[in-house]
Amino acid sequence: MSTKLTRIGSLDFVDIKSSIQNFISQTPEFNSYAFNGAGISKLLDVLAYNSHYSALAANYIGNECFLDSCVKRSSAASISKILGYTPKSVRSSKSTITVTLSNVPNANLIGTLVAPQGTRFTTSIGADTYSFSSLAAVSIPKIIELGQPIFRTSIDVYEGVLTQQVITYSALDNLVQISNVDVDTTTLKVEVDEGSGYVEYVQPSTFLTIGPSTKAYLLQEGYSGFEIYFGDGTLGYQPSNNALIRLTYMVASGAV
Repeated sequence: MSTKLTRIGSLDFVDIKSSIQNFISQTPEFNSYAFNGAGISKLLDVLAYNSHYSALAANYIGNECFLDSCVKRSSAASISKILGYTPKSVRSSKSTITVTLSNVPNANLIGTLVAPQGTRFTTSIGADTYSFSSLAAVSIPKIIELGQPIFRTSIDVYEGVLTQQVITYSALDNLVQISNVDVDTTTLKVEVDEGSGYVEYVQPSTFLTIGPSTKAYLLQEGYSGFEIYFGDGTLGYQPSNNALIRLTYMVASGAV
């Protein structure tokens, strides 16, 4: 007697169990069994669960391999690397403010004041308070206004907190993870110290300008956030093992 194979039309657990039961019941060895019995029912549950779990796992894996069907952001980011695309990070709101300092002690003896990198300003919108910081040190020159010395200049400020991260570089991995997921990558500054002081590396706009000695870094999104990597000695310079990598960037709230 030939056994008729059951057409698989559903991946639901109940339907899989019913399909297995129908298939086994056609065989002479089991056609008289009571499949609702406790023992054989549990065996069918195990078979159905294993099939259901395997089918779902294969379905999820298959979906995550394509941009049209993937659900996880990390899957989309991984596929985008092949296309040469880097996802957009959080962006800081930007403003240009005018800073005026008056009644400065000994102002007649001072030519210029300096607002250091990361100088923080706050503002309120309704009940919400936001912090803005400067990305670089800014000189504030002295001027005479109404016969009095004051210090005034314009400063570009970015919403968020200026953050600095120092990491020991591993030439084996050649990857440096940015620890904050809300990093604004447009404000990212990468510096490398191989023992003689920090040297700034830049993100190239094209690979055509990168040589073996080019101090450049590349940006990509990994499974747990953004990360940077360096050259291999042929396409871009590779820092020495155990060099110090200093990352400076804004951690922002985004468009809100």
